[in-house]
Amino acid sequence: MAGKSKRNRYEEFVFALGFTPDTKSLTIKEWRGAIIQSIGGNLTLLEILAANDFGFDHGERIPIGKANKRGFISILEKLEHSEF
Repeated sequence: MAGKSKRNRYEEFVFALGFTPDTKSLTIKEWRGAIIQSIGGNLTLLEILAANDFGFDHGERIPIGKANKRGFISILEKLEHSEF
């Protein structure tokens, strides 16, 4: 594929590994809220700020693509395996 630019790969969905309705963020100092720890199809670990009126079950598939968001406010940060 010479001459073609490398495209960023974005996750379209993740699977919830953990959900805590009120906890401190692992990645953003002093941030507190409903946090989802998740893994994407590309094995990317993400910390996500969930909307307060949503709950998530372990293993639940959560759409996070630009066109299809449900139950979360923002992706806070990519997690390193050692942080999880």
